Amino acid sequence: MNAGIRSRKRRAWPAGLEQTASGKYRWQPPARMRPLITTPIPPGGFPLESATLADAIAEVEAVYRTLAPLRVQRTLLDRVTIGPDTVADWVPIYLARVAARNVAQETVARIRRAVEAFAVGHGHLPVSAIGTRHVADYLVTIASETMRAKARTALQDCFREAITANLRGKD
Repeated sequence: MNAGIRSRKRRAWPAGLEQTASGKYRWQPPARMRPLITTPIPPGGFPLESATLADAIAEVEAVYRTLAPLRVQRTLLDRVTIGPDTVADWVPIYLARVAARNVAQETVARIRRAVEAFAVGHGHLPVSAIGTRHVADYLVTIASETMRAKARTALQDCFREAITANLRGKD
């Protein structure tokens, strides 16, 4: 879906700020900010309690100021010399290690699905910041008990490999 044309009266509004039909305001986070938000995004965005446009703009700008430092852009030189830092950087390396093992293709595919699904919500985080709470929150989203156990095993192996590769997690 393409972005709509911004009306003249709303061109000074922060990205994602919308006015509902009832005259209240809500904020729908842009795609570039969604990985930084740890809580589930409600359908339709976050409702704002502010009554005036100025208050709504101030609230949204405060969110942007808070989240902006979390969007660290690493240079190519950093990635080459320092190595993988985020979960999104580590996952392809881990999957290459799994593929090099003598395991069935279906096992590799199952591990890939579990680890990549975890990385969708947590890919922006450094590997060292991942704790049991992150994994537990992800596992709750899986409906089947069997698939939950298999995903847990895959994530345990993923982060054990990260420790072996000298990427330290939370103790």
